[in-house]
Amino acid sequence: MMLKIDYANPPHVLGCLPEQVMRMLALPISDASQTVILPKNIIAKHIKKHEPDFASWESFKQHVELMPEILTYPDYAGYHPYRCSIRLVKRLDAVMVLALRLTQGEHGLEVRKLFPISASKLQLWIASGDMLPVNLDRPHHEG
Repeated sequence: MMLKIDYANPPHVLGCLPEQVMRMLALPISDASQTVILPKNIIAKHIKKHEPDFASWESFKQHVELMPEILTYPDYAGYHPYRCSIRLVKRLDAVMVLALRLTQGEHGLEVRKLFPISASKLQLWIASGDMLPVNLDRPHHEG
């Protein structure tokens, strides 16, 4: 599931936070506000600064386009109460973190950051209880 970003026409709807994640983190949001938005300028303001953390521009772009996959099928999830943010982690060719912010505006959740972390950092988050495993079944496609 790749996101084709039309940089000229934001914001973009990435999808919805899975209900299982909302329940396991006991998030203070309603079903109506579980839609996740990629706001205007967020790539330029917060995500692009992590470009040097990737092997190449193509790798960076590929991971940005995989945000819907990270949102829909995270491997781990955690809630950061002081920042009112949700961190979704997905093991791809890198361990990726998609950070979402709870907002008071017309949308319930907005993408704030996308960045890679080390496997050891993920293990620290898991050991401290900051990250919980998410077990979502992927749909099976017959063909």
